[in-house]
Amino acid sequence: MPLLEAANLETWYGPVPALRGVSLNVEQGAIVAVLGANGAGKTTLLKTLGGALEPKAGSVRFDGHDITGRHSWEVARSGVIHVPEGREVFRHLSVRDNLAMGAYLRRDRDAIAADLAFVYQTFPRLAERAAQHAGNLSGGEQQMLAIGRALMARPRLLLLDEPSLGLAPLLVSEIFDVIRRLNLERGLTILLVEQNARQALALATSATVLELGRVVLSGSARELAENRDVREFYLGQGAQEAAGPRGERRWKRRKQWR
Repeated sequence: MPLLEAANLETWYGPVPALRGVSLNVEQGAIVAVLGANGAGKTTLLKTLGGALEPKAGSVRFDGHDITGRHSWEVARSGVIHVPEGREVFRHLSVRDNLAMGAYLRRDRDAIAADLAFVYQTFPRLAERAAQHAGNLSGGEQQMLAIGRALMARPRLLLLDEPSLGLAPLLVSEIFDVIRRLNLERGLTILLVEQNARQALALATSATVLELGRVVLSGSARELAENRDVREFYLGQGAQEAAGPRGERRWKRRKQWR
């Protein structure tokens, strides 16, 4: 049984549908990448899974339990932790206090202290800047802080939204290396939304492509990396030319994927 099962999700912003019958499974211990152009519904999907948005239809099950429509704090307590696009750190709080906020639902003080030590070991720069306001950190350091804060909640499933956004290539490599180690060394299951398709597919075990709120392709990361259309639209030079209005991709063999 998959750790996470999303079935036929439909999420709307007022009269506008953002997800249209999206189904997705995430196996225990996997890294699943979600690819797509701007406006494809990737962030909406993570917000729906994390409880920030309530779906109009469909269901979400985590570890066999129905969490559809539950409040975000209830979803977080179950072990699903969302690291949003743009980091959303508490800029006027210290690094240390930001990390403490990640553990606000926990009462196991000894385990919290051990997790804090792990976060500082994983991101030494956070330990060096523990007393600084988060707003004074660089973009890369804020991304480290956002991931570290999520780890303080002791997640079973980590929802990562665009962790490389706005970062220099060296920092992107560092962040992706941490994601890989969290999965390999701690067994953390990860659902990754990422515009850097090449990095995402190199990291992931499987992947899904969204277009205007619909799933147009799913498979192993290797299969998608070798797919001609994925290579053209996401890994090659033809991505911009192939994009239609609102970033819609003109898939050549869509029927065979459905």
